[in-house]
Amino acid sequence: MRFYKSRETLGKILQIIKQREKGAYFRFGDGDINLANFAHDMYQTSNFNLSSEMREALAINHKNALKALPLQCIT
Repeated sequence: MRFYKSRETLGKILQIIKQREKGAYFRFGDGDINLANFAHDMYQTSNFNLSSEMREALAINHKNALKALPLQCIT
């Protein structure tokens, strides 16, 4: 895992686009992390399928898969 500052992230995204490479930018909020851990979110009830999908998205490991996480998730 590598932490990027906002400008670095935008630069990386632009680099991926300019090189016409495949990539993805994921922005996970605290509710998404809760759902991945089988906990309810303020707006959504957790279930096995949803938790599995969230865990799968969080586990994507590719050089052009950029993920934004809430600050409380990186401690």
